[in-house]
Amino acid sequence: MIFANLNDDKVIDYRDSLNLDVNGQTSLYIFAEDACFIGGLVGNNYWADIDAAGKPPNTNTSASFVTSRYKGDGVYWLDFDAIPETLAKIAPPKFKLLIAETREDLPKYFFNKDNYDLVYSTQNHVVVITQPADERDLPMHVEGEPGFKGNQHEAAIYGRTEYEERYNDVETTMVFTPTGTGEAVVEMRYKTQNRSWLEVLPNSPQYYELQEVMWLDVYKGLEIVIEWESQPEVGKTIKAFVTCYTSGTQEVVPNVNITVKGCGFDATAVTNTKGKATIECTFTQEGEIVVQATKNGFRDTLMTYRIAKDKQPPILNIDPLPELTKEEKVNVMGTTEPDCVVFVNGTRAVVDSTGKFLATVTLQNGVNKIIITTKDPSGNETEKMVVVEMDNIPPLVILDNLDKLIDVESVEIKGRVEPGSRVRIGEVEATVVNDIFKATVQVKKGQNNLVLVAMDKAGNSTEKPITLTVWHETVVEMVIGNPTMLIDGQTSNPPLSVAPYIKSSRTMVPIRAISQAFGARVEWLPEDKSITITLNEGGASIFIIMRVGSKTAYVDQKAIELDTEPEIKSGTTFVPLRFVAENMGCTVNFDSATKTVRIERLSY
Repeated sequence: MIFANLNDDKVIDYRDSLNLDVNGQTSLYIFAEDACFIGGLVGNNYWADIDAAGKPPNTNTSASFVTSRYKGDGVYWLDFDAIPETLAKIAPPKFKLLIAETREDLPKYFFNKDNYDLVYSTQNHVVVITQPADERDLPMHVEGEPGFKGNQHEAAIYGRTEYEERYNDVETTMVFTPTGTGEAVVEMRYKTQNRSWLEVLPNSPQYYELQEVMWLDVYKGLEIVIEWESQPEVGKTIKAFVTCYTSGTQEVVPNVNITVKGCGFDATAVTNTKGKATIECTFTQEGEIVVQATKNGFRDTLMTYRIAKDKQPPILNIDPLPELTKEEKVNVMGTTEPDCVVFVNGTRAVVDSTGKFLATVTLQNGVNKIIITTKDPSGNETEKMVVVEMDNIPPLVILDNLDKLIDVESVEIKGRVEPGSRVRIGEVEATVVNDIFKATVQVKKGQNNLVLVAMDKAGNSTEKPITLTVWHETVVEMVIGNPTMLIDGQTSNPPLSVAPYIKSSRTMVPIRAISQAFGARVEWLPEDKSITITLNEGGASIFIIMRVGSKTAYVDQKAIELDTEPEIKSGTTFVPLRFVAENMGCTVNFDSATKTVRIERLSY
């Protein structure tokens, strides 16, 4: 192949040819300052320099006058003045422009379908990929410098390419802000270092720059701003508040079609005069949604948003419940997050739009465990347990036995009750220690009717009526043969007119003095010499009839025979003491040493 004057002998001949290898191939550098086609002549001997066949070929595929190559000596002169069929085409590099955020092709549809599009007054992040003109060629060198020149504040900007291993590309990312709109308003250039030429011709240019490699159009774009009612999550219904602006100028844009699509959701809305639109969203799947804005005269704009499942368990606040209650049903109330489902002991509770919930639980006597579970749309759960003891059994009250109450003004009442209970007797609050209670109440002679009320911790109560009978003891003392009579230790006034005496081993006492000492009424009926004794007490009465000289007496109309009949002595009627005293409910004691008779009677 004849090439340039490689041996610098100022003669271009076959000696400047490149040798072929065993495959008939050779390698060479081609330097071109413009697009062109390169071919060559085949041959590396003297005959390649002369016209052995008579004239050069008239086409690039065949040689003329082939027969003249045969000479008389039978030698075929190898005149390879032939242009090869394969031509090397020299062309500029290819350039591919991508949107940096998504690595999608920069659009070409707005003004000129052959020009890439940029957005007006907006920082356009553009990836510029450089590729060889022929994909079979070696990759482009790094540190090439693509540049944009045109409608912008700077005169021109350049980037420097590097190898991006992730994408196996030689590329650079450039930020360009056009300040005007229209078709072919931005020119792209490419500058590269003259690496190979410097090795051969040191005085050659250091850089080559290709101008007008392509033209870019500029048009207005839309910008989307999204505000969420709350953090968007799977299964959660929330509102998206979308506002559209003109890119760069930030003017609101009405009548923009807004589409939210993905994660099981698809809806469209149109912005109002303030450039705003509201879309209520419910995403059923985890993943990515696309929010797209479209309007005639503007470049479509989209943004993506990641929708993830909520990993946080929902809040669960339970209103205080009584630890102990006597009620068979209890209302379980509280708050959780909206859109949650609440179960109380396996039964679904009522939940309103704010997250307040209510469930009614039927209790059993004893300890009840109440399990409250809330579950959000993402499947996260929170569980809490509350223990409520139900006791609707009234407390048991056991009263200690009391001795007979005689001439007392206060009484201490004791007993046992369910631990933790309160006890009130009448108006007196009892002291309770563990299960033992006691209270001191004021009493008066006669029957004292009180009510004991015991209330346990759960509010169950037991009422127990208590009747305390306070007796008065009347003591009458007499000495045989002595007219002095003591009533409750006090000498009777006047004294006895006739002293007691003994007749037939029976103590005879004046009936009127004895009966009246015990509160009985005595009547003397002279017609038949009979004595009636009437004793009224506590709604009951005792009626005794005796007759002087008769051994037959009547107690409440029942005839009783006496050992000794009543008699009159010195104008005073005497009767057998023991008969009268015992039938009037008295106790009689006789001290033979002192001849003292002691008569005791309880009354109220």
